[in-house]
Amino acid sequence: KATAFDSFSDALSSLAVLICLVISRISGVDLDGYVGVCVSIVIAVAGVKVLNDTKNSILGESPKAEQIEKIRAIVAEYPDVLGIHDLVVHQYGPSFAMVSLHAEVDGNRNFFEMHDTIDLVEQRLNREMHVIATIHMDPIVVDDEQTLLLREQVVQVVRSIDPSLNIHDFRFVDGVSHINLIFDLEASFDIPMTDDALCDRVRSKVSELDQKYKCVISVDRS
Repeated sequence: KATAFDSFSDALSSLAVLICLVISRISGVDLDGYVGVCVSIVIAVAGVKVLNDTKNSILGESPKAEQIEKIRAIVAEYPDVLGIHDLVVHQYGPSFAMVSLHAEVDGNRNFFEMHDTIDLVEQRLNREMHVIATIHMDPIVVDDEQTLLLREQVVQVVRSIDPSLNIHDFRFVDGVSHINLIFDLEASFDIPMTDDALCDRVRSKVSELDQKYKCVISVDRS
């Protein structure tokens, strides 16, 4: 586009010179200066527009919502992937993108089988969406009743604060004096509270369930 506009501006300048020459020959009025200013303005405005159109491709730009949904849909077709989080898309121009995400898998399953599944997902994303995908496996507990119960309690607490909140990578460490509940808190940038304020709010409400619960929280904004 920039090269095409460069050719167009050359043609425009040459046309302006020709018109000014004809008018000057016929009427004796010298319009070179005025027309030169007009041509310069046209070139400057178009140049800024070209730069504005390309700067995001050069620096990186936000992915389209349809692209995000398609990635999620493809990954969701694999039953071994129980959930995804920390999805990041780096878009550079119209034909190059890098995708990274964390895929939750059953921690009791065979590691090599799970790794093979993740490889298949990466290859399919590359084949169908033309992106370079890197997927990190997160093994999670799916059959421990206490872990599942605690996780569900924490989920209910965070969603009582804001329905859009969610958690992942949940685990707990039992102790004599306290129980550490360790998890990542998913929060959108639309939530006005700071990370510290949000964590304090979650810790306060979780401690209402049991004073022994101590939350260790990492906030993931998206």
